[in-house]
Amino acid sequence: MLAHCLGIVGEGLNFLGALILALDILLRPMERNWEEQLTEASSFALKHRLESSKYKGEKVASPEFPRAILNRRALNLGLLGTGLLAIGFLCLVGYHALEIWPLKE
Repeated sequence: MLAHCLGIVGEGLNFLGALILALDILLRPMERNWEEQLTEASSFALKHRLESSKYKGEKVASPEFPRAILNRRALNLGLLGTGLLAIGFLCLVGYHALEIWPLKE
């Protein structure tokens, strides 16, 4: 019974991880619009010398601001999706190990 529960959890985590990685790819076209908005905000901050303005820890008055924000989003989604896939894989390894070498009752 434990092995099957572990297998179900592993499959669920793998599915969720794959879904998050797919979401990252599907959001790429929308990223262009967001990059334009971030570029406008950065240009405004540079023009008006708003050096202390920050968004998610990044200085808005920086030419690299839009890319830094978008790269951070992609990195976070990638790490989350990959982490879930890895944990799911380990659960499935545990499932197979328990099926091969059952626990003594």
